Amino acid sequence: MAHRAFFSIRYNPNVLDVDKVEYSFGSASSGPWFQEVVADLPTSPVKIELPTSSYGKGLYLRVKVYRNGGFSTVSWMPAQIAPQTSAEVQLKLASTPAGNGTSGSGSVRAWLEGPNGYTDAVFKLYRKENPNTVLSTQRTKRPYDGVVFVGLVRGEYVVKAEAKPACVPPTPGDAWDTDHYNLSAEAEVSTFDLIGSAFAARGTCLGGIKAEVSKLMGVERVEYTIAKESAPNTPIQTFMAEYPNFAHVFTGLAAGGYVLKAREMTGNSIKTVSLSVNNQEDAVSARVLHGTLTGVNQGAVNIELPNTSLACPAKLTITRTDGVAFTPIVKKTTWSIRSP
Repeated sequence: MAHRAFFSIRYNPNVLDVDKVEYSFGSASSGPWFQEVVADLPTSPVKIELPTSSYGKGLYLRVKVYRNGGFSTVSWMPAQIAPQTSAEVQLKLASTPAGNGTSGSGSVRAWLEGPNGYTDAVFKLYRKENPNTVLSTQRTKRPYDGVVFVGLVRGEYVVKAEAKPACVPPTPGDAWDTDHYNLSAEAEVSTFDLIGSAFAARGTCLGGIKAEVSKLMGVERVEYTIAKESAPNTPIQTFMAEYPNFAHVFTGLAAGGYVLKAREMTGNSIKTVSLSVNNQEDAVSARVLHGTLTGVNQGAVNIELPNTSLACPAKLTITRTDGVAFTPIVKKTTWSIRSP
């Protein structure tokens, strides 16, 4: 039987007002995209079969998140397409915060990632400080979609999985136990969540990082710091945000790696994320929306320039190239960056 390769992804939002999530898959960072899919719901998983022409190449992914009438775009290479054995299966975890209340409202999502052929899995949840007491057990016949443990209080957790492939591999490896693989991973359920969005530098215009928090209750102030990845404990910028506006944009950042930290000043909880500010090299793109008749100025063109923001605006000028007299049209972009 010929080998078939698949890739699945699911958007895990930290905000509630996402309208649509669109995925584009290709073998190069700027396309062309061999498949584009709109998720049934923003949080619905998307699974595609990879064409044989992509084998041995990098898989590039572009995600467009539509929210509040605008959208933000993120592109990266999440995988190198290569044959995998059953032993390369991985247990992946993602968590949502519990908030500052006394009741638990956090969650941990667990799923399998890697080679195809897994049809059954049992996931068990433990507190990290008490690894012998099972808090909850869930079994699923769709292990790539995974399960969600809910109602969790702040703390560190361990998930152990028994992942059963459809057939016994010829060389199962050390993690094999009778008819399944034993997997383990850790996750933290925090008080709040920190959302960081980087926007690129372009030419002489420096980039920046937008900081936001979610599920933050009973807090009046949040302190943000930004530091270089090479010196994460040495802030280069600091900002104190006060209720109700907990969002802030750090500007003037050259391309490179950064560490964003948020400290809520009521309970002194801290969250940290790492981000990269890239150099924007994408060219402006244009497409004709509709034409017009000779002598009638009713044509329309849509122009896009990725990562344009208030911190890094652009001026777009339309001229004619056929020698016909035409007053150039100049538009200045002032759109603010939107975070998914």
